[in-house]
Amino acid sequence: MIKITRSVTLQTDKHSCPATCVLEQYDVGDAAKLGLKVLGIIWLITGVTVFIPLIHFISVPLGILVGPVIALVMFYERKRKLSLTPDNTPCPDCQHPLQFEFDHINKPLSVACTQCHAIVRIMLPSHGS
Repeated sequence: MIKITRSVTLQTDKHSCPATCVLEQYDVGDAAKLGLKVLGIIWLITGVTVFIPLIHFISVPLGILVGPVIALVMFYERKRKLSLTPDNTPCPDCQHPLQFEFDHINKPLSVACTQCHAIVRIMLPSHGS
């Protein structure tokens, strides 16, 4: 997992302030480990059901064919997962600590403060800066 601390700007209708957030992204190795782990579990269950009469006629072909598909889906989902969590980030209006976590970041990001209920927009810097 790759962790990067990024500077962000928090904005409400009244105030704006700088803050830091932790950006986490899984690298290809971690994603591959998860995919292989899922595949191993599916094939282990498939191997156990070989010895169960009648069930093995469905479970074994299903496990052999569907296991790699599920493992690939898990690999690609984990590889593209990008999460953003606060690092001592206060609300610009009331200074209450904000708590949020985003997966699969899509702009614009916003969260409501639990104290003053202000809508806080999280402005990520562009790739050029």
